[in-house]
Amino acid sequence: NKLEGNLKEKIEKQYGSFDKFKNEFIRKANLLVGSGYTFLVIDTDKNLKILNMSNQETPYIYNMIPILAIDLWEHAYYLDYQSNRALYIKNFFQIIDFEKVNNLYEKNI
Repeated sequence: NKLEGNLKEKIEKQYGSFDKFKNEFIRKANLLVGSGYTFLVIDTDKNLKILNMSNQETPYIYNMIPILAIDLWEHAYYLDYQSNRALYIKNFFQIIDFEKVNNLYEKNI
């Protein structure tokens, strides 16, 4: 499903467009070395941030609320993508349920 509602407006305001947000999320995820996650979070100022966190680190310890995450541990992609983590990250956007992400955003702003 597609991005709609207040989250769409916030992404467009902060990133200029959904495509620019998507490209930045993919860029950041590709920068993470080793195991961890890339999160879209609501920060303490109610802005969106894209964060990389290693291992089991969580945005909650920084008082940020995750509303979207991609698992970048090898077990998440290796069977389907082998060492092509970049393709796994790119394809992640085909399976995101943006209705749920928007609901999480709405609940936490």
